Amino acid sequence: MMSSTPLPPAPATNIDLSFISAMLATLSDPAASVKLLGEMQEARLAWAAAQDSAIATMRESDAHVATNRATIAKEREAHDAAITQERTDCMRRCAMDMEEVAAARKEADTLKAQATADAAAAAALMADYEKRVALIRQAGV
Repeated sequence: MMSSTPLPPAPATNIDLSFISAMLATLSDPAASVKLLGEMQEARLAWAAAQDSAIATMRESDAHVATNRATIAKEREAHDAAITQERTDCMRRCAMDMEEVAAARKEADTLKAQATADAAAAAALMADYEKRVALIRQAGV
């Protein structure tokens, strides 16, 4: 006795039956087959040419990127060197200016000491002058 289990449903396919019948018609006609193969070969050659062109373009782009990166690195190095030189020059000028300030301060201190000494000498001379004037007045001249 046979069991009466139902058959599973047919699998769903996305195949268009009109495509299959057109393909069978093309394959049964040698001229259409040759034409289709020629078109497929042309499409394959066009695809290969497009792929080669894309690869060449990518290589060219990579070369430009490498050149740009090298240029940027070179310009950054030159910029950094210029900044370093500018800082060195600035520090040298600053050191020279500070030496001038120190020399001016030292000269000012020397002049102040001399002025103080001269003021003391002038005060002593003035005291001597006033003493002599007082002596002359006492003498009655």
